[in-house]
Amino acid sequence: MWRTRRNSILKPDRQLPDGSYLSRIYSSTSDRRKDRNAIVVRVIDLCAKVSPWAKFRATKGAVKLNLLLDHDGLLPHFAWITKGTTADVKVARTMQFPKGSMLVFDRSYNDYDWFLSLTEQKVNFVARLKDNASWVVVETRPVAAGSNVRQDEIIVMTQHATEDNQRFFRRVVWWDDKSQREFVYLTNHLDLGAEIVAAVYQAR
Repeated sequence: MWRTRRNSILKPDRQLPDGSYLSRIYSSTSDRRKDRNAIVVRVIDLCAKVSPWAKFRATKGAVKLNLLLDHDGLLPHFAWITKGTTADVKVARTMQFPKGSMLVFDRSYNDYDWFLSLTEQKVNFVARLKDNASWVVVETRPVAAGSNVRQDEIIVMTQHATEDNQRFFRRVVWWDDKSQREFVYLTNHLDLGAEIVAAVYQAR
């Protein structure tokens, strides 16, 4: 899921008959400036006075549409409409996923206790790791020279670091040639190649 800043106003590309309009959002500021890698979104404005149940700010209303997409066909399996102020991860915690699923999401879903719950359900995930995350390295895996993989580590989150802990995650640091920057991924799949971990996230 790509996100926009709270104070962003999405410029209309095409007005639709029902009053909504089509606009574009980008995965990064660089993409926005170069007008590349955009996805088209449908924007529906709500008035706080007319739709008090969708209160977002003092004079604006908003709802959030949460979709669970099947990557094979890019078709939604489930859809939830919530208030615009509802955190994404709050909805995600209510979902049930089939055993063996691979989930991919951004940093807004970082909830390490929930990640453990997914692991216990044998549901895999790949996510971006927050910059302020705290962890302890348990194992450092070798990285091939010249690879885009900068680091491949087995870690335990500091909040779970106890003497009898057996709940581990994996931290993969990937250098992206296209954007010339590092990305740090977190996954509970300990056996995938580090390159595949990065590719899974990039395919979202």
